[in-house]
Amino acid sequence: ITIVVNAAITVTGTTSFTATYGFARTLDTFTSSGGTGSKTFSISPTDSHISINTTTGAITLDSTTPSGTYNETVTSTDSQGSTGSLAIQIVVASGITISGGSNIFATSGFMKKSSAFIASNGTGTKTWSLQNNPSGVTIDTNTGVVTVDSSTSSSGSPFTITVIATDSLGAYTTTTMTITVYPALTLSGGSLITTTAGIADTATAITYSGGAGGVTWTLSDNRTGLSIDSQGRIKVSSAATAATFW
Repeated sequence: ITIVVNAAITVTGTTSFTATYGFARTLDTFTSSGGTGSKTFSISPTDSHISINTTTGAITLDSTTPSGTYNETVTSTDSQGSTGSLAIQIVVASGITISGGSNIFATSGFMKKSSAFIASNGTGTKTWSLQNNPSGVTIDTNTGVVTVDSSTSSSGSPFTITVIATDSLGAYTTTTMTITVYPALTLSGGSLITTTAGIADTATAITYSGGAGGVTWTLSDNRTGLSIDSQGRIKVSSAATAATFW
């Protein structure tokens, strides 16, 4: 007679895994060597959210696996009922949450930034991205700061934009923000003032369109005797000296 005694079963593979709540994940397969005949895999203790492919040894976590640490044993059983096993640990991180950030109110032609969005929980480093963002609106993938650059058009404003935080395993969550871009500020009206030193005069009002909300008026050449009022009217007082002002 011939008696064959095969080597004891050994199970090899990765022993430490991570996942993020809310996203299903299939972990690496395990390898079984030794034993007699075909072998099947099982996992214990059993959990309704964790399963194993009996042929390949691939472990699957469903999307509702609660966050926490799971100490499991992967077992390979041969046709004779002999077993080999490997202890593994699965850590499921809490789902990603987003806080911070701010809506943006900008005027075409001028850059504006949001406060930083903050991503908590999840696994590893989180990166930022946007959906439905118009041309000129970007997000810093590391800091979560949204920028509306000066080229962003007001056409179609306001914009509802999706902000996405993605962790190192590809799990993600989203929030929305609103960006309002007002048309560029333009000026018109006013009138030429021609007067004599010592004689006060007032120009007709300069009018504006576009921009965000009300405006305040200032003069870049605010010499003695020159001023502008809250209605956009430039005034020359009797204190102005003889000169040409541009």
